[in-house]
Amino acid sequence: MKKQTHVHRWLATGFAVVVFGGMAWSGGAQPASGAAVLVQQDEAEISYREARRALTRENFRQAIELFAGLRERYPSSQYAADSYYWQAFSLYRMDALRDALDLLDAQLTTHPGASTAGDARDLELRIRGRLGQRGDAASAERSLRLAEATLAREVSRGVGPPGGAAYAYEQALANSAMVSELALRRAAGALEAVQAQGLTGAFRVQEGCDEEEVQQAALQALMQMNTDRALPILEKVLARRDECSVPLRKQAIFVLSQHDPETTESIIIDVARNDPEPEVQEAAIFWLSQVGSDTALEALTDILSASDDPRLQENAIFALSQHGSARAGELLRGYALDSTRPDRVREKAIFWLSQHPDNADADFLIELYGRLESESLRESVFFSMAQLGETSAVEWMLERALDSNESIELRKQALFWGGQDGTVDLDRLGGLYQRLENREMKEQLIFLYAQRQEPAAIERLIDIARTETDPELRKRVVFWLGQTGDERAIEYLLELVEDPPQ
Repeated sequence: MKKQTHVHRWLATGFAVVVFGGMAWSGGAQPASGAAVLVQQDEAEISYREARRALTRENFRQAIELFAGLRERYPSSQYAADSYYWQAFSLYRMDALRDALDLLDAQLTTHPGASTAGDARDLELRIRGRLGQRGDAASAERSLRLAEATLAREVSRGVGPPGGAAYAYEQALANSAMVSELALRRAAGALEAVQAQGLTGAFRVQEGCDEEEVQQAALQALMQMNTDRALPILEKVLARRDECSVPLRKQAIFVLSQHDPETTESIIIDVARNDPEPEVQEAAIFWLSQVGSDTALEALTDILSASDDPRLQENAIFALSQHGSARAGELLRGYALDSTRPDRVREKAIFWLSQHPDNADADFLIELYGRLESESLRESVFFSMAQLGETSAVEWMLERALDSNESIELRKQALFWGGQDGTVDLDRLGGLYQRLENREMKEQLIFLYAQRQEPAAIERLIDIARTETDPELRKRVVFWLGQTGDERAIEYLLELVEDPPQ
């Protein structure tokens, strides 16, 4: 199924590009000579290398000054675009998070095609996540949206979310929930209770752990060692329980995941079951999703049965979805049906079922829908139905959209997912507008037509604009027609202005 995307239109910068001697130069006017260009590029490169050396030496304050100076002296150099990112990274390392975000925004506005643009998105996600952990609700929400977009892009490419995108999404989701919880409890004057319950523990900033980065680098070096020599050291790291060792234990899990699963699987399973720190367990559970053995499947089943931590359960659900066996699919269906499980866990099970058609069909999802009481879970079924792309699934969703016994929100969701591009031919929606009695449902169908790119969708909008008697609905249609840029839409709008209906 194709996903709808928002198109960002960037303003032109107005700079001319002059190519001389195989080098690109951007500026407001052509330089006097090619030699001047070469000299400027050489000087800019020297400044850039000096700034990068300061960053490598972790002299972040000097790096910030040097990257800013580079842009000031050589605004048209090939290094100016990336200097925004590296200066923002230096500010991030100094914990000047707001200033770092301002620089990332500046890079996005002035140099959207910079080679570091992808890194800049990742850095923004990390900064927003850190601000979210500190109680910034807007940043927590933004980090969640960024992570959702990353996850959606990977899913839309048909390759499924990689570990990085899935883990970033799970972190952002936890940050968002954490901020909401903190806001409620702070309003009640009970911040101490929050901290005592460990709600901020999963993503705390480590303090007093000066050797942490050096030790992580040492663990990374272990990847190059002989497995027999590395394993005893990694096991010692995983046996630690002090606060500073949390990132080291996560790193150790990663190192283990790069070695032979037959040798390391039992160690990772033990961490997934027994480590006292949830985020270390989550890392272990994620890597179990890459193993695919029956032993890993059994361990994931035990974790789902024994744990009452929703985050661990959600990670285990994801890991199950990656297993690919018939038994894993059976377990996912069981969790989706199990009313004793938290809604968030069941929602994840429903989602991952939809990513593997062998595990779910329209008949199963229809049966599941009838047994669900939660509206959010029912909405998840609509999404999963849309992933199937089956005629029977689409017809069933359109029936739900017309069912007055359903809530308006569910009917709107059914209409949205039932009418997505690539899922249903617009001809099958013919006459549906006239059958809808509720105003909100009509608005939803108007929106659906507006998101479609086919000529038939424009024709339907024009037809509604001509025949609808509700002025507010007509205004909505006219608005969406104005967004299309379609010639027929323009002709109708001109007609409407020049000869309005009586």
